[in-house]
Amino acid sequence: MIEERDIILKTKGETKRNYLYTKDAVEAIFTVLLKGKNGEAYNAANEEIYCSIYDMPHLVATRCANGKIKVLIDETDVSQCGYMPILKMNLDTNKLKKLGWLPGTDLEQRYFKMIEDMKKNQEFN
Repeated sequence: MIEERDIILKTKGETKRNYLYTKDAVEAIFTVLLKGKNGEAYNAANEEIYCSIYDMPHLVATRCANGKIKVLIDETDVSQCGYMPILKMNLDTNKLKKLGWLPGTDLEQRYFKMIEDMKKNQEFN
């Protein structure tokens, strides 16, 4: 996006899952360490960010790049590439929320912040 080049996916990007900003993940870990019960498992995810692999670059192309780039699918034979089968994983975070934790950053905010940081640090210039 920073280089204003189209994003090319090697699959249709149909796998869907929740995503979580690193800061939110760290806060979730500390919440479990400080308030969680020993031996219990807790899911950390932003349930409002349940999207496909395709949805993420589409968001970048339309919102962050203002439509200057496109998302293209180059679905060549990927059978030897080790791609996972299509999955649908929507995690339930109710146990973690009962400890007082909530995610604070949505997907669009994350991309804008990451792009801003990359431009500032000139990683791609």
